[in-house]
Amino acid sequence: MVVGECKTSEERLEAEANERFYIMKGAQVDGDHALMEEQARWLIEYDPSNGYSYVWLGHALAHQTRFEEALAAYELALANRLERDDPNVWESWHHEDLGRLYTKWGKPEKAAEAYRRVAELAPGYVEERLKEAQRWEQEGQFQLALDEIELARMAGGTPDEEFVKSLEEKLAERSPASEG
Repeated sequence: MVVGECKTSEERLEAEANERFYIMKGAQVDGDHALMEEQARWLIEYDPSNGYSYVWLGHALAHQTRFEEALAAYELALANRLERDDPNVWESWHHEDLGRLYTKWGKPEKAAEAYRRVAELAPGYVEERLKEAQRWEQEGQFQLALDEIELARMAGGTPDEEFVKSLEEKLAERSPASEG
């Protein structure tokens, strides 16, 4: 439904919310975090009970290195979980977002604490990260594979050190210094 095709003001508002959601997602892809923030704030005003809008706001603020504001947005996201969402899944996503935020913020102890909480709430989390590392390795994305391994480590996992060493060697072979 397009805004101009709506008959009632409620339909127009719902259509505008849908359009703003897609603008926000496009802004994320384009790296326009200020626009992403603007759209998330509009969506929060439209429906303050929808936790997803707070998550998007947290992401936008974190990318702008506004870490304290991002933390507050993520906390509001946790408090505004939709009824249809599983509480354990929602909370594990929340802690994963916090882990990323604290990593970017330069707070590795807090990040590790958040990732350990994810592993408690979602027991398969460490294994998922290690599987993702293998998938990235198969695609030749060695740094992304190492990033997944680091997440698994922070969550309390113990990856195969031979695999880690292999990734590090493959990454080093690609580095410009090794091409000299």
